[in-house]
Amino acid sequence: MKKLAFALALIASLAASVSAQEDSDGGDGSSGVSFALKSYSLRIGYNNSAIKAWSSFGNSITLGRQYTSGSTGFHLGAAAYFPFAEIELPHGRRGREVLVPYVFGFDPTVLFASKGGKSNRGINWGASSYRAIWTVDAYYLDIHAPLSFRRDFKGVSTKVGLGPYVAIGLFGDQTYEIQNAARTTFKASTFGSDGMSRLDGGIIGDASFELLETFILSFRYTSGLTDDSIQSLYLTLGYSIKAN
Repeated sequence: MKKLAFALALIASLAASVSAQEDSDGGDGSSGVSFALKSYSLRIGYNNSAIKAWSSFGNSITLGRQYTSGSTGFHLGAAAYFPFAEIELPHGRRGREVLVPYVFGFDPTVLFASKGGKSNRGINWGASSYRAIWTVDAYYLDIHAPLSFRRDFKGVSTKVGLGPYVAIGLFGDQTYEIQNAARTTFKASTFGSDGMSRLDGGIIGDASFELLETFILSFRYTSGLTDDSIQSLYLTLGYSIKAN
């Protein structure tokens, strides 16, 4: 949690520095950009996730720290775009530079996402050693809040972003199968006293492309900083709608 708090503080300081830069440029709206909803978009896509977590099955078995391989899932939801500051940077050869506008923005996103993973490890159970398979299926409400840096060029907008996210575990199941003769299996809820924490949070890195202010292709990576955390790679398609 200390890592997460530090990350959130870092993002807040970056946002404050951008705001201060806008004020130092006059703060009178001369840049033509103000904090207002410009567009919103519908999102759907594929994600690949890996989990690191502490887990147990009541008094039956304690797993300790678990790491899973990647597991595929899906996500769907919506996003909004709020531009709030613009700067112009020189572009081109020396002596022939032109000023190109870049826009800072805020891109809040809410997604319903399926995540999970599987691990295969050796354990000591009773007087014997076995291989055991831990399988997790989990469904989350993801709330992403990246700041973005955008450039528009010939009908294509390129955007990179960085920011925090919070994921709230909704429901799911976990199973632990011991590879003995009886194939002993334990099953429990993914979240709660015998499972993972419902709260995950960390940092987002994002790169996206928007064609004709309508069609979106986004690549987003989230890295959890909590004790029970998930690393996910999102490949997302979106359809953007102008707010006015």
